[in-house]
Amino acid sequence: MMGDRQYDVCIIGGGLVGLFSALFLVQRDRSVVLLEMGECGREASRLNFGNLRLQGRNPAEYPLALSAHDLWERFEAVTGENCAIERCGQAYIALAPDQHARLERIAAQANAAGINVNLLDDDAVRRRWPALAPLVSAATWSPRDAVAEPPAATAALIRAVRRAGVVIREGTTVVSIERTPAGVEVRAKDGRSITGRHVVNAAGAWAGRLAAALGEPVPMVAAGPQLVLTSQAASLNLPSMLAADGSIIFRQRPDGRILTTMFPRQPGNLENGMPPIKPAQIERTLTRLAEVVPALGNVTVEQAWSGVEGYLPDMLPVLSPSRTTEGVIHAFGFSGHGYQLSPGVGRAIADLVTKERAGVPIAAFDIARFKGEVVPDDRFKREFEMSAVASATRNGGT
Repeated sequence: MMGDRQYDVCIIGGGLVGLFSALFLVQRDRSVVLLEMGECGREASRLNFGNLRLQGRNPAEYPLALSAHDLWERFEAVTGENCAIERCGQAYIALAPDQHARLERIAAQANAAGINVNLLDDDAVRRRWPALAPLVSAATWSPRDAVAEPPAATAALIRAVRRAGVVIREGTTVVSIERTPAGVEVRAKDGRSITGRHVVNAAGAWAGRLAAALGEPVPMVAAGPQLVLTSQAASLNLPSMLAADGSIIFRQRPDGRILTTMFPRQPGNLENGMPPIKPAQIERTLTRLAEVVPALGNVTVEQAWSGVEGYLPDMLPVLSPSRTTEGVIHAFGFSGHGYQLSPGVGRAIADLVTKERAGVPIAAFDIARFKGEVVPDDRFKREFEMSAVASATRNGGT
């Protein structure tokens, strides 16, 4: 078997979590090698909606989300490049009266965490966003929320990581992780072995397989949103918007085109890395879009795509040291909201490696929580077909 020199840290996975982790670790004088089975940033990191959303999270995520947002807002200072963050704000909208209670809860939890979120009634919605149909009866408004185009942000981060001196090995599939007297040995499909004092399992939807091999199975579901980019429309002066029931999510890009999606998320295939594109759901998405914003009744589809993400039934990530293998840190299962969290996760991993504790609370994200019964979160039930919910309650997962 081919050997390799020892590194301080070996990171498995070249998505945003792995990339930010690598950057922050090198900045703390650690030698880092990053292994990616395909191309860095090719999966969910580049193919997601692009929301930098603070509101609407589980309260346990707010310290991590605020840490991440600080880094997004200083992206140029952190990476040396500007990824054109658009500080457009974001709103959850109610499309039926029975959704008002959820908006009240979102606003209360966000404000308790120190995030400025305003609850708007019907009249306030009409005054602020006249392009919305009367169907929209209330909203929460978070002015600090933003968006950043994933391809541009990911490409800028990859360049920053390379400039920082991280060794990147693309086309490298990891087949095993094992504790040895020299550290943690990672073996690749090509026969190469690499030893690190620490190994970070940031392999996205594929990370569950590595965790299971370490005796830490998780009930992870591979899936992805079905994103649709439409033809251009006149400027609507709307922020990024998410319906409380998931029946429409949309934002207008600077070029006038609309990026939109809806639930349920589609199951992903870990062998080819692609969830299916379903024309019937695209049609329903455009119909719902026109119901919410009548001016968009004539837009047409220009592109449709998806990427594979890892979802856990409680809709919280795994971010913790391994409980079976010393030196391994898990960071995966971000359940469709890892884009905004990724720089905060990278900083927390750098803290775990260099200080043995994260700078923000992460106890809720411990992998050990899956030793017991798994209770799916209400959002998981809303965003997936019931067959996926049933599958996720069985230990073993992906």
